[in-house]
Amino acid sequence: MKKVMREWKRWLSETAPTDKALGQPERERSGPHDRAVRHVEMGKDYREAAKLNLKNYLTSERDPSFLAKLKDELNPEDIKKIIHDINTMIWIYGGNSEYEIGISATVYRSSDKYGIMYDNQPDVKGDPVKKLTNALRILGGKRTNEKPSPARILDVYVYYIHPNYHTVMKPEAPKKKSSRFSRALSMSPEQLKQMNKDLYKRNK
Repeated sequence: MKKVMREWKRWLSETAPTDKALGQPERERSGPHDRAVRHVEMGKDYREAAKLNLKNYLTSERDPSFLAKLKDELNPEDIKKIIHDINTMIWIYGGNSEYEIGISATVYRSSDKYGIMYDNQPDVKGDPVKKLTNALRILGGKRTNEKPSPARILDVYVYYIHPNYHTVMKPEAPKKKSSRFSRALSMSPEQLKQMNKDLYKRNK
């Protein structure tokens, strides 16, 4: 009976395997209900998989060879998109954009300069440009040194480098609703008097 109850409790806590861009991890499981995976294996799409793996590489002293799994598991079109993202990251980390690259774990604002947060793990170990160039080589790409568009720079900066940047961005000012009396308020007393006369004649 105890064995049945234990199995039943495990069944209650079981979760179905989720879709992963790099496939289900192959490793020895502790039991049929074990769904644990490493953080770098949790990406649901190609871009999330790239973000998790590049972050693991940039913030550690690991050899970059593990990034080859991206090339092995993802389709060539997705690899091209990742290579494009990495080239934009190289542009940003090379100091070519208006965005600061710091190592503060908090968001701050001082004299219109912003801090940076890399998913709460901001410390890039070593030279990020050199590391990202190594990642390009492993994925079969190369540095382009082409200037990305401002929209693309912001997109890559927010997604890969500073996910909380939106907290220091100025929100768009809401459009002011125009009053139905705005035209009348802008008219002189003489114009209003004439408008009322014309309206009276038209409705008579």
